[in-house]
Amino acid sequence: MVDWGKDAGIHPALIIQNDIGNERGDYTIVAYMTHTPSQGLPMLVEFKNHESSLGHGGSVDLGRIMTIPKSWLREKVGHLSSNKISQLNKAIIVSLGIDLEV
Repeated sequence: MVDWGKDAGIHPALIIQNDIGNERGDYTIVAYMTHTPSQGLPMLVEFKNHESSLGHGGSVDLGRIMTIPKSWLREKVGHLSSNKISQLNKAIIVSLGIDLEV
């Protein structure tokens, strides 16, 4: 959970930064999470109730990747399956426009 401030309040986000960066830095990289289904967009990765430990389904929005201070983080509420992590990696590549054939 992330405290997005007075207007948005506390809302889930997925930490996408690597473990070394998380251990050593004062900031972390997250992707916004929503209860809204993916609607077929390549930068949204949909997950069902049984694919996470969050207690609900929704989407991870890789079009909304942000670097935030770790002080904004609240409690860890869950994780996604390894299958979803693979889909997230592909969606990050699409969202950032990375050309793997370089």
